[in-house]
Amino acid sequence: MSVHPPGPSGNQLTQSFVYPVEDSSPLISYQPANAWTDTTRTDDSFYSGNSFHVTSQQGATATFTFKGTGFYIYGARRPTYGPYTVSIDGVVIASGEAHAGDAEFETLLGSRTGMEYGEHTAVVTNTGAGSAVDIDKVDFVGQVGSTG
Repeated sequence: MSVHPPGPSGNQLTQSFVYPVEDSSPLISYQPANAWTDTTRTDDSFYSGNSFHVTSQQGATATFTFKGTGFYIYGARRPTYGPYTVSIDGVVIASGEAHAGDAEFETLLGSRTGMEYGEHTAVVTNTGAGSAVDIDKVDFVGQVGSTG
């Protein structure tokens, strides 16, 4: 939480909060829709909310638009997973590799904090040919209160 002191136009008080968004939320758009699977596998219990979305299609995207100052995108690393990118407002901020010898869950795939408060769009893209990437959840940093 952050509290800002009074500004020139009067009292200024804002508070920042982290809002969790599960992979099954309609706030996350998966494209193309038929390239993503909302899982029902037995290892779902290792994921936040007991679910995740996964794709093996190169170029498939998961898009999340939010109003705030930061975000964190989580997924897994697995033996059959591969490369991905994370962009914010059209700029790639992370290129990652989701491949791991042993499965790792609730892993941070990318994040950005300290952005100017406003509407932002985050996109995860599967950049691997024939390898998978999954989305577990997104946390974004929003604000409430008066800015003056």
